[in-house]
Formats: sequence, structure tokens, C-alpha cells
Amino acid sequence: MMFTCKYSYLAFSYTDSEIDKLPNLFEYLGFIYFYPASIIGPTYNFVIYQQFIHQKGHYANLPNRLKSTLEQFSLGLIFAGLNYQLANVFPIDELTSAEFGERCFFMKMVYLHLYTLVCRFKYYTGIFSFFNFLFL
Repeated sequence: MMFTCKYSYLAFSYTDSEIDKLPNLFEYLGFIYFYPASIIGPTYNFVIYQQFIHQKGHYANLPNRLKSTLEQFSLGLIFAGLNYQLANVFPIDELTSAEFGERCFFMKMVYLHLYTLVCRFKYYTGIFSFFNFLFL
């Protein structure tokens, strides 16, 4: 659906003389498969895409993203190390052991909560922070 909208925007931009010549293959594929808008939108015309890519017009004064990128990357490394340490303290494989089955119900629920908290921790913090720097 989004690809059809982008094809139409490119065709209308060309027929309305907003762009002088058709883009080459790499510009065309870059416009169609631009990751931040390729799946669910938003749809924009080719002129806005070119201004963003070449940082012209409204996009000329974008701030430098190097500092925030390095902060996110280092935060992701810290969370990855913390997750590694917590995964050694609360291994998820222990939930299927015989010792775990012999515990009382209340302690099973406490340990189950801790194990799943550690398991979710890598998705909520580490992986998100580590790969968030790619899109800054």
C-alpha cells in the first residue's frame, strides 16, 4: 500500500514539474524503500525526500546526532553487560529443574517473576538502547 502511494507521488511530482528529471535507480530505490517510512508511512513527495537526504531547505539546520548516538550506544553496552550478569544469577533454565518444582507456591511465583523480569530486561532496555543509536 505504501509503495503504491510512493509510486504515485513520484509520478505526480514529475508530471507537475516539481522535479526536473527522473531520479536514477539508486535515488528511486532509496525513495521507495526509505526505512523510516517504507512500511506504515508517512507518505511524502520526492522533493521532500531529496531535501531531507541532502539536508537542504527545512532540513538544513538539523543538529549533530553524534553525541546522542554515542550516548545510546554506550547505554546499550551497559545494559547488555548488566543483562549478562543478571542472566547468570537468574538462569531461565532453572525453571524446569526438579529443585524449582519442590518449592512452595509463593516462592515459585517470586522466582518466576524474577526470572521473567530478567528475560524481559534484555528486550526493554539492552536491545532497544543498543540498536536505537542506528536511527538517531
